[in-house]
Amino acid sequence: MKLAFPLELFRADFTEHLHLLQDCGVVEVPLYFMANDEPACEMSLGEKSVRMFEALNHHIDQIKKVGLKCQVLYLDFRHKPADVMADDINAQKWFDAVCAQCQQHGIKDVGFFPNNPAREQTDTEWDNNQLAGYRMMSDIAGRYHLRISVHLNMINGSRYSKAEDIDDLFLKVGEDNFGLLFCFGCIALAGLDLSDAIFNWRKRIFIVHLRDVEGYWGGNAVEAQFGTGRIKLAEAISALRRISYDGILHPEHFPVISSELSDDKSPLFTHAWDRKLLSTTWTLGFWRGMLSAG
Repeated sequence: MKLAFPLELFRADFTEHLHLLQDCGVVEVPLYFMANDEPACEMSLGEKSVRMFEALNHHIDQIKKVGLKCQVLYLDFRHKPADVMADDINAQKWFDAVCAQCQQHGIKDVGFFPNNPAREQTDTEWDNNQLAGYRMMSDIAGRYHLRISVHLNMINGSRYSKAEDIDDLFLKVGEDNFGLLFCFGCIALAGLDLSDAIFNWRKRIFIVHLRDVEGYWGGNAVEAQFGTGRIKLAEAISALRRISYDGILHPEHFPVISSELSDDKSPLFTHAWDRKLLSTTWTLGFWRGMLSAG
């Protein structure tokens, strides 16, 4: 397992953060490759892609120069969700181009965050389109020897809010390179036992997001500073070791902490991309210690 921390493709202080992350024990730097976050939002997708690929090439070179790795690329499909992929030739061409870039740079995993609507907003047609899109993505990625990891947050009442929903999805997609972006917080907030979930989906866990939380979906859910919430972090890490997980561990959604390290908790989903320096370094130090403890 490798401690990882992401950077966004267009942040101005990219290189400075690489050295900071290296000093904090980070081994890999996943990249957020999101067209909707591109500053020049009036450009066409083709024009955006050229600029994004140029930035990707430059920043991966920077990552490698300081001795770090980049083997994970995150995509945002809010503008092109998976359920249109099978019918949209332009989306297919764009995704194919992204996968080609990934292969060129030695990236192994593509993680993405699909739309996850409420159950009453879906029907058989939606399910079939979603499945066709996932199969299309897996097929394209497979040509470039890439794995696809889908973030299914299991929010109460969503289309994939139950463990059996996810089991059924994997069965119906039927592709070995289609797996799970396994988020500690989302699994715990859904009321599942984290260790049990790790063993149940051991062949499908390609990327791991680390979080600590309190409460459950539908009422009292809050993010917690690592080590202060209800997730048994050491047990979950032990479970990952037992299944021989060798991917990245990416801490996320952690609350901003004060210089006094107060135990104040931030509401769910309120972390900023420009996290305070102390919050980032404390969090990475916590996980470096957790992993070295065995």
